[in-house]
Amino acid sequence: MLTTKQRAAIVGERIVSARKRKGMSQVDLATALAARYGKEPETVRRSLVNNETGKYAPRLHMLQAIAEATDQPLEFFTAAEDGGAPVPFPA
Repeated sequence: MLTTKQRAAIVGERIVSARKRKGMSQVDLATALAARYGKEPETVRRSLVNNETGKYAPRLHMLQAIAEATDQPLEFFTAAEDGGAPVPFPA
């Protein structure tokens, strides 16, 4: 079973990968997410930095928004690398 820190690191790497595949900067993704949630882009960008560096894993609703913004299936972020059980996330 993964620790919270391990889960956050894996998801952070996948967020960076998905964002770059889409050709988005952190500011681009933060702006898209901020518009969806009615928040300031800089506030969302700071949270995104924490997510990408593995400091914190995003909540499931935010991860779903990231998946939509980067055109990735949610499973891209949650699937276990070894084909085992998916990475668990708090609601």
